[in-house]
Amino acid sequence: YIMFRSRLRQRTEEVVTEEEVEDLKQEISKLQKQLHQIVDQEIASNNEACGLATNGIVHLNIEMEGLTEERGRLLEELNRETEALEALERQCEEELDTKRKCQEDIVRL
Repeated sequence: YIMFRSRLRQRTEEVVTEEEVEDLKQEISKLQKQLHQIVDQEIASNNEACGLATNGIVHLNIEMEGLTEERGRLLEELNRETEALEALERQCEEELDTKRKCQEDIVRL
């Protein structure tokens, strides 16, 4: 289109023949076809890329949900084990206190 306009500007004082007009029309038509081919190719590749990205996101969401569930289970298990460890520590402290009292009793006797 730009080439066409620049040619026309150059020739404003000249007479343009029908053959030259026809040549320009063919050139324009050829360039339009090339543009459509490029656009069609880009759209197809963009659609493919979008499809792959969408599929990837779906798979990542599924994996993330699984990991989130696993994290929840592990946190629950960690809480149970922490409580069990705290109970064991209390029991050890109580047994240590009992042992000290017994040792004190033995020393007094």
